[in-house]
Amino acid sequence: MLIVLAAALVILSASSVIARSRATAALGDRTAEGLDLAWMIAESVESPVLAWLERASRLAVLDPDRPPMVVVVDESIQIEGRRVAITATAWDQYGMVPLSAGDPRTGLIALLTESERRIAQRMSGSSEVPGLDLVSEPVAVYPSRDRPDAIGGRLATHNPPRGLSIRRGGSTPAINVNTAPEPLVRAALIAAGVSDPGAVLAKRRAGERVDAGQLRAREDRTLRLVGASTAWGIRTDVEVDGVRVSLWSVYTLHGGTWVLEQRLVIAE
Repeated sequence: MLIVLAAALVILSASSVIARSRATAALGDRTAEGLDLAWMIAESVESPVLAWLERASRLAVLDPDRPPMVVVVDESIQIEGRRVAITATAWDQYGMVPLSAGDPRTGLIALLTESERRIAQRMSGSSEVPGLDLVSEPVAVYPSRDRPDAIGGRLATHNPPRGLSIRRGGSTPAINVNTAPEPLVRAALIAAGVSDPGAVLAKRRAGERVDAGQLRAREDRTLRLVGASTAWGIRTDVEVDGVRVSLWSVYTLHGGTWVLEQRLVIAE
């Protein structure tokens, strides 16, 4: 079974993938006839995900009363007589509270629970690349449509992605005013000195895009306001006759190309 798992991940380069042993070992204990087919399908889902990232992600406008989530793939099909369900859900890393929210200067610390603050502080101070597999607290970790309040749907591990100091915005985290939920948008706008957060939220509820460049905000080195995101977490779930494979993949935009930064096996 571990050989099948390794084969499913071999297409990913060592430099862009972090799938730590405890997750893969837990999944490796599962045996099912359709598991190899599920892995093959999970790999193929990357194509429509990349297409969505390239064509639609930067135009996303979400209801501020809902999580920063977009359903990219939702299909039920038959393959070789087997029932197959495929979903891919995108979670905006710039629509979540960044790890730096533990710094009181951002004005975002009040949005986190005590447990979330501890997780944010530990990850931001770690030498390891942040990832949801580093969460050791007994909490829901990977978000789903049924569990949007899980840590991975509220706390951004790649906002901003590490090692991008030479890019525009550098290492300053950003909040997408078109996708972040109301409490986060309101706190970010107030912290940035925007006088009327209600107008931004009203446009969002009407399905209209907000031009972040036109927002009157003071210069702030702890937080940026943006209108589009360059980092998304994608949850992929493939179920074949009751056997499920789930992945969490983080993609970031580099020089106009979407790149896989991290992939983790969800061993739930």
